[in-house]
Amino acid sequence: MLHNVKTLLAKLQSLQREINLTDDEITIIIYTSLDHQYLTNLLVLPGEFLMWFTLNFEGESTEERDFKENKEEIWISTCIQAAGIIKAYNSMTSNKEDIMTQTWWEHQRYSNFGNLLASRFKSKPHLMQTLRDKFRS
Repeated sequence: MLHNVKTLLAKLQSLQREINLTDDEITIIIYTSLDHQYLTNLLVLPGEFLMWFTLNFEGESTEERDFKENKEEIWISTCIQAAGIIKAYNSMTSNKEDIMTQTWWEHQRYSNFGNLLASRFKSKPHLMQTLRDKFRS
């Protein structure tokens, strides 16, 4: 079943006593299972969500460490991207429903990357020359 943050949060809260998770644990599980392709719609990837419940966290296996590192990266990325969405949304003067469209989200997501890349090349011009040299050879 496809869930978004709202429906999954309601479901987990109804099971919270039985599964013995805190509010913070539920929040982390949900927000590290988001589909970043559709982040503004807050859709949850079922496979990512289920991994929280199918992995054995009793030892220190490589799989467990990789999972935790991956989820930490996703958490940081989600927070950064959410801050960008909030900033862009607050600066919108009309058609705030556009935030739910895939076109709006892709523009926000990739223009941020492009702006960071342009800023880096501007601050360190030798990087651009190095890149040109690599493509020529």
